[in-house]
Amino acid sequence: MSRLRVPVVVDHLGDVEVRGGLDQPGWKLLVDLVRDGVWTKLSGAFRLSTSGYLDTIPFARELVEAAPECCVWGSDWPHVGFFGRMPNVGELLDLLTDWVPDPAAREAVLTTNAHRLYGFPVAGAAV
Repeated sequence: MSRLRVPVVVDHLGDVEVRGGLDQPGWKLLVDLVRDGVWTKLSGAFRLSTSGYLDTIPFARELVEAAPECCVWGSDWPHVGFFGRMPNVGELLDLLTDWVPDPAAREAVLTTNAHRLYGFPVAGAAV
């Protein structure tokens, strides 16, 4: 996937089984793919967590450490195909400070990375 000539985005932290820990082969593969240039969406904590989102922190941090320039945040709104307790998007956004503790990396995850991935114009740039 990392050799495709189009951007590839894996959402929801790769839909990892958080109870399986960071040594799962599928998880390691995702981290390697992100390190090689596959994008990942830091989203879906409410889909993965079994204990109030805190169990997702090590997973998000490992992706960000692998390639912060390949991470974007997403709310996953409107939460289709999810039939549990609807999440509070504000709580999910607050979680981002735990997922991406470095302010510069967090700014990139929220803005400049998305600009590059989706081709959004950068404010103040000549058109």
